[in-house]
Amino acid sequence: MPIRFYCQRCRQLLSIATRKTGSEIECPKCGLPQQVPSEEAAQAAMAMLQGTQAAEADTPETEWTVYDELPVVVKQPIRPAPSPPSPEPRETSPPPLPSESAPPVPEGMILYSRRTLHIHAMLFLVVGVVGFGAGYLIGRGDASVALRAEREEVSKQRVLIEGRLTHDPGTGELAGDEGAVILALPTGSGPEEKLSVLGLRPQDPLPEEDGTAMRAITRLGGAYARADASGAFSLVLPEQGRYYLLLVSNHATRPAESDIEELDADILSRYFINAPGLVGRSQYRMTTEQFDDQAQVGFSFKKVPVD
Repeated sequence: MPIRFYCQRCRQLLSIATRKTGSEIECPKCGLPQQVPSEEAAQAAMAMLQGTQAAEADTPETEWTVYDELPVVVKQPIRPAPSPPSPEPRETSPPPLPSESAPPVPEGMILYSRRTLHIHAMLFLVVGVVGFGAGYLIGRGDASVALRAEREEVSKQRVLIEGRLTHDPGTGELAGDEGAVILALPTGSGPEEKLSVLGLRPQDPLPEEDGTAMRAITRLGGAYARADASGAFSLVLPEQGRYYLLLVSNHATRPAESDIEELDADILSRYFINAPGLVGRSQYRMTTEQFDDQAQVGFSFKKVPVD
């Protein structure tokens, strides 16, 4: 004998085989998932409705649905009744809320909300501003580095100094001061170890280019030369800048009681041991020069009368 019971939602009277007791079915009318009650529970629920049959005699007929291997449809008056007790009540999920139909999305397209688009636009703007600022700073930094490197390279350009030193031998005509010393030293602090004047004085033999004295001056950033028979000379400074330029005659001398200037002696003492010995009794001229390009230097030592 089939079990008959009412749907818990739409009150549709349902009929199903007794072997389906305890199984889960869906109401064929409203689709609500529910558990098939036992035969006793179903009969008890049906008995509760007997008192209301007379009042509901005019209730229109409806269909019973029988869940078995094949559906069976029977005619039977609907007897609305309260929900029959279930041996194990089961929570059921509410039916899905109806939603407004939306137009189909074309294939290959993704829909974004307006708020999402605004957020993306702001992010793109921020990234663009940050990228522009970073590029500007990097470019400016690169330009500054390049400009500084260019200035340093210019400052390191060698400078050619040429000239002629002469002296008055007492004949009234100037003659080349052969063997005169021309020494250029960079201004600033002196070397860690002071240099010796040996080999650099006018009376000393011409020093070798790779000798100890010449190597010391080169390491210091200076230059050294001797005038030829005509008094002409040339030397190359390693870079542009300010230099002390010392000219020492090989033929013109100073009076015995005449010493070198105190300031000149202080400057030379930064670079040399026994700085006055570099000049000795020779006439000399010491100046501070700014060499930024090729320069010409000339000087004539006058004959000093001897008492």
